[in-house]
Amino acid sequence: MSHIHIITNPCRLENTSSKTFTVLSTLSTEQKEKATEVGQMINERTYKLQCGSVVFEVSIPEICNEERADAASYLIVPEFLIPGRPYPIYVYLYAIVLYSSNAKMGQREAAERTRKLFGLTTFSHTTLGRAIRKLERMIKKFEKELQDNEARNGNLENDCLEKNAGSFPSVELIKNRKEIVASYFKKAVTHWDDFIEEVQHPQIPYNYKRPPYKSAFIDECHNIAGYTFSNNQSFLL
Repeated sequence: MSHIHIITNPCRLENTSSKTFTVLSTLSTEQKEKATEVGQMINERTYKLQCGSVVFEVSIPEICNEERADAASYLIVPEFLIPGRPYPIYVYLYAIVLYSSNAKMGQREAAERTRKLFGLTTFSHTTLGRAIRKLERMIKKFEKELQDNEARNGNLENDCLEKNAGSFPSVELIKNRKEIVASYFKKAVTHWDDFIEEVQHPQIPYNYKRPPYKSAFIDECHNIAGYTFSNNQSFLL
């Protein structure tokens, strides 16, 4: 049985009239030649991404060995996309950071502010809740810096969440979760204070309702995605 390896690419989503984005077109000539060397072939997978009121189609290359069906294949995935997730990574990160950096903010408020900022028709607090729980589990699994007792408590809490789906988490659990996530982001971003300031008070000149997404916040999102993949070999969510 063949395995699929993920290679991330820091390319950015551009605003095009065709509403399509092809990762292969962002590769250098040398990268393309290496990808299509003897015995290799390139297929493309297409994912839909909701960017404000517009849906983009993002095509990512899958590099396979045409001579060996059992050989590993490689997907080149842009950092702004998480396969299977309907929104760019910036949407999830904004909601998670906004929620985690405000001690008194609830998931409903964070989700609503995120929905408005990115011009989305829907973005629910349940989506945010699932995303932050998955991120927390990833952090606890891969971050060796976390204390052993935090990891043990986290496992117990996660088991409880699975067994009691829909139950309301305790205040202490919420506080602990926010602290874990915020601590992780601090390691990944370059300028934490500026990052939080932009999340709390988005700058007027920047438009997050459609590509191209450009700001210091967007740059830091790529830093977080790159940090996660480099250290944990996994997607953020």
